[in-house]
Amino acid sequence: MAVLERFTVDDLVAFSADLRNLGVGASTMTEAAEQIAAYLRDNLLDEAGRPATIAVQVHKTHLLDALPPGLREEAAAVDDTADGQTACLVRLARAQTVELPENPGDRVRPLTPRAFEQQPIFVRLLGALGVDERSVLDPGTALAMRMQHRELNVYVESDLASSSLIDDEARETVRSLGIHAIVALGGILPSGDLFLISLITSVPVSDRVADLLRSLGTAAKVSLIPYTFKAFGA
Repeated sequence: MAVLERFTVDDLVAFSADLRNLGVGASTMTEAAEQIAAYLRDNLLDEAGRPATIAVQVHKTHLLDALPPGLREEAAAVDDTADGQTACLVRLARAQTVELPENPGDRVRPLTPRAFEQQPIFVRLLGALGVDERSVLDPGTALAMRMQHRELNVYVESDLASSSLIDDEARETVRSLGIHAIVALGGILPSGDLFLISLITSVPVSDRVADLLRSLGTAAKVSLIPYTFKAFGA
């Protein structure tokens, strides 16, 4: 366990070792992602020893045709212009300490121009991580660019309630839930798909801490790689 606001190099070493082994025994990437999310929720604490995260989420990109039927239907409900080769951002796991509202597109969102217009924060997030937008829309581009061998950067929105990238309704929700910051880290899998781990926190996250957290993406990738082509159960 570690206090998030005082996260250290020693904490990084310990967390990385644990994360690399979390996927052992899982049968799908979803199961491995659930273990990663629960571990980070339970082990990142505030100064009072309570969970410092309101939620930890793990997402991965998939082509719409590769999704189970239920998720394909949800994607179509978000943007009916998406076709089978449209990349979608799918939530594999969420570990919460506070119940978050569920909105259309939270579980699966087609990554279409319409989606980028509706969620400008996602465009900034990709840029901060060092991911070319083309590599998200077309996983083959990520392979061609050999991005799977890169360690991504980290994205931090340190005062989400004041961000110009969310609307007034979202801002009110952020304040009512006590959300302070959002941190996103991740990587590119051998398939060319992007995975993201987002920490929605109730405490401030400094640039120094965010930079340390960045390397947790590499450790989590070790647990996810064995299930690159088996994200969901039968």
